Amino acid sequence: MEKGSTPEALSAFSAFVLGAVSKSIATLLTYPAIRCKVMIQAADSSDDGAKKERQKSRKTISGVLHAIWRKEGVLGFFKGLRAQILKTVLSSALLLMVKEKITATTWVLILAIRRSLLLTRGTITGG
Repeated sequence: MEKGSTPEALSAFSAFVLGAVSKSIATLLTYPAIRCKVMIQAADSSDDGAKKERQKSRKTISGVLHAIWRKEGVLGFFKGLRAQILKTVLSSALLLMVKEKITATTWVLILAIRRSLLLTRGTITGG
């Protein structure tokens, strides 16, 4: 970067799209693990007998993976993905868009203050 130049900022729309796409990919890749975690947390341990034994197997990662695979197949690992993507993508994309706006504004302010200080210093020493 040249001296005195500012970094190139993304437009608000570009930042929003970039945030949405990157968060969608991350959510798609991690959602099966999130679903397993939720199913483990939701397993009810208050039942007794054979049902209790079955619930214990659902409190392990391998047990949950097996249960989802057996009951719902591959698509079962992505059940509820649409709602999760909507929630996480909107928040992440909006956050990145706001961050880019704040960064751009901050750079403008820093350069304005720097210029003001240089002008002030020039009139004090030159006058």
